Amino acid sequence: MLVFLGVTGTTLIAHSTGGMVAVRYALMYPQETEQLVLVNPIGLEDWKAKGVPSISIDEWYGRELRINADSIRHYEKDTYFAGQWKAEYEPWVQMYAGLNRGPDKELVAWNSALLYDMIYTQPVFYELENISVPRLLMIGDKDNTAIGKDLAAPHS
Repeated sequence: MLVFLGVTGTTLIAHSTGGMVAVRYALMYPQETEQLVLVNPIGLEDWKAKGVPSISIDEWYGRELRINADSIRHYEKDTYFAGQWKAEYEPWVQMYAGLNRGPDKELVAWNSALLYDMIYTQPVFYELENISVPRLLMIGDKDNTAIGKDLAAPHS
């Protein structure tokens, strides 16, 4: 697809959910992808197989409608920052919270619900071995992102 734009010899560099998209791109267009660099990508775990219970898209949507700055701050502190919080993280919280307060908050919540459903039901974990291009994987040892971890039993 990037060839359509005149882009050739592509090194895809992607983070988080973008990593999942980049894996799919590299699988679909290996002739257009020279290298793949993934930074803390989503989709490397099969949360269903690990015991996270399934919820509907409507349930994901309801959860997303309830997001606010406090819930975002709490999640990011525990998930990304190993329980530590610094004032310089706050602009990112407010940016994300602003999306959920804005005039299109229902659309933002719905798109997030679809995204979470995709991550849960379509992990790229099982397809990584099919990537034919050189790849580099970088994962932070303190990032404990887990889709639906609050839904799982403590032993999952």
